[in-house]
Amino acid sequence: MIMKKFIYASAGALLAATATSPAWAGTVYQGSDYSYVTNTNTRPTICDREADARTAYSNGTSIAGNSFRVNDQDGSSGSCWYVTISSGVRNHRTCEDINNWPDACSGYSNH
Repeated sequence: MIMKKFIYASAGALLAATATSPAWAGTVYQGSDYSYVTNTNTRPTICDREADARTAYSNGTSIAGNSFRVNDQDGSSGSCWYVTISSGVRNHRTCEDINNWPDACSGYSNH
């Protein structure tokens, strides 16, 4: 009986966690900030979800070999920001600017 309750509680916690997460493949988190790619792999998007006065951004490389960076322009106010990479995105990661220190960045998501 105890094991059954544990399984139900675990399944409920997993469902609650996935219900608040974005549903896009390749979503990469840095703390609560995250980035993902949509629009047939051409639109890297960044979402700043931390009210910490640090700009969240996504950077990476296009399939054509060019670097890109997209900043979340309104901080943690709720909007996500994107750019369009016509050749498509090879990889991207989520970072945040930290003054006088190396930026905090996630690992890359490869496409």
